Amino acid sequence: NTALEMVTRYGAEGVQFDYLRYSGKDRCVCPTCRARFEAETGIKVTNWPQGVLTGAHRGRWLDWRREKITSLLRTIRQKLREARPDAVLSAAVFMNWEGHRDTFGQDWKRWIDEGLVDFVAPMTYVADIEQFQNWVTKQEAWAGGKVPVAVGIGPFADINPQITPQGVLDQIQVARRLGCEGFVLFNY
Repeated sequence: NTALEMVTRYGAEGVQFDYLRYSGKDRCVCPTCRARFEAETGIKVTNWPQGVLTGAHRGRWLDWRREKITSLLRTIRQKLREARPDAVLSAAVFMNWEGHRDTFGQDWKRWIDEGLVDFVAPMTYVADIEQFQNWVTKQEAWAGGKVPVAVGIGPFADINPQITPQGVLDQIQVARRLGCEGFVLFNY
């Protein structure tokens, strides 16, 4: 509702979601999550929660968690298109789609493939220019030219070592050279 209000009542050009994910520590295995998982998948887990955290049903559990986030985004996308078709919808996403999709439930390549986002801003908060270049190359490949990538650069992010001012300029140049449509500085 807040996203809709921003674009209809206040005329925002779009909405970007930052925390469209589980926290890294969110491993909720409460009775409600168990009941929903079992009802929606048809799987009865006898050794809860080990069966979904490390056991035989881990893959289905991770898929189910990702679908919860993706389903929310799908609903938001649909409602935004109905209310204001020209509104842009984007997300700040973790830099490593392959690994972070399990950790945080953030399946941003799928979001791109399904047309749920208009662009992504991978939070590529690393100081080393070679690592940065490797990540941006992967991110551009995952986006596959379907949506723009506005790479996130983290001069004030909680990383060690911090990115120097020259490092920020170097990363901007690398991002441009690799085809990124833009960049986002966090949190300046």
